Amino acid sequence: MRSDRQTKVCTKVRAVVMHELGHLVSLDHVEAPSGIMQPGVECAG
Repeated sequence: MRSDRQTKVCTKVRAVVMHELGHLVSLDHVEAPSGIMQPGVECAG
């Protein structure tokens, strides 16, 4: 069973991979706060 910390790490890794795959298919950054292609990553916690 995964701990909460492991789940958060997996979720963050998945988001970064999806973001970078977006660049691979020529997607640009967007300003939507909940968009996977936003230009920044918040790493709190």
